[in-house]
Amino acid sequence: MKRVDLQLPYERGTDPENPARELLTLTGVAWPQKCACCLKEGNVGTHALEHKVEVPGEKEALIRWQVPYCADCREHARNAARLPVPALVFGFVLYVVVGYILFMNDFVQENVAGYGIAFFLLLVVTLVSYGLYRLVRKQVADNKMKETCSHHAWTVTVPRHMLLEGNKIEVMFVFDSDVYGEEFAALNLEEPEEEVEALSASS
Repeated sequence: MKRVDLQLPYERGTDPENPARELLTLTGVAWPQKCACCLKEGNVGTHALEHKVEVPGEKEALIRWQVPYCADCREHARNAARLPVPALVFGFVLYVVVGYILFMNDFVQENVAGYGIAFFLLLVVTLVSYGLYRLVRKQVADNKMKETCSHHAWTVTVPRHMLLEGNKIEVMFVFDSDVYGEEFAALNLEEPEEEVEALSASS
């Protein structure tokens, strides 16, 4: 994984998709013209990366980036991103149903042994749910990946962001593809001072 920290200027405006919501438009960020997952080059299309942020005035706004993804990678990443919630719901419902059958029909007593069985049941249901999740993910996402894909889901994430003074925001980008992350860093980070001085001296 490649991490890139940037300080970017932003402008406050209205979200065209929801006029009641504020949108922070960032400037000064450049993306390599290739898919962030499989590295396919060219005009590959984009996927919107969004995060909520608290802005002055105790309001909630969105920050949004359009990250380049080809159509194939958008499909398998979008499918993978939709799976965790149904898997968790299935596991919870299965645990409740099995627990209801066991306890309400007195197959298991409410004592230390019974609670131990319930805990073991939780582990079994968790493993079964995770196994089904991996099986479904393989069918809807993993099997659609290319050899050059770096992840089954979205490959660019923003785990941290913080508003600064002067209408600037500090953003941490994390890239599953080191190659893409390095190219992104080369486009957006200034050369270290020692490298600039060395280049000046050689010229």
